Amino acid sequence: MLAACGNPRAGGSADTDAAPPDNSPRARPSVTLRPQNKAGDQFRTTRKLRVEELTETERYLTESEETTLTEVLRVDDAGRLLSVRRSW
Repeated sequence: MLAACGNPRAGGSADTDAAPPDNSPRARPSVTLRPQNKAGDQFRTTRKLRVEELTETERYLTESEETTLTEVLRVDDAGRLLSVRRSW
């Protein structure tokens, strides 16, 4: 969670004669945790897979790497994915 300190005395002491606070509306900074997408964007995702098979007498271990290319076809107004094409 992102938060900011709202202490009005952060820049000086309470004993000084300070100008009254400005109560005019200000634009709030926006924080985006997930980047917005647009149609035509492409990104790769790589993950490592590990499979362990146990039989009565043997143990088999298989490791592989899977790479997926995702192409964005459609997004909504907020940039969330609506339609994608993936190839492995």
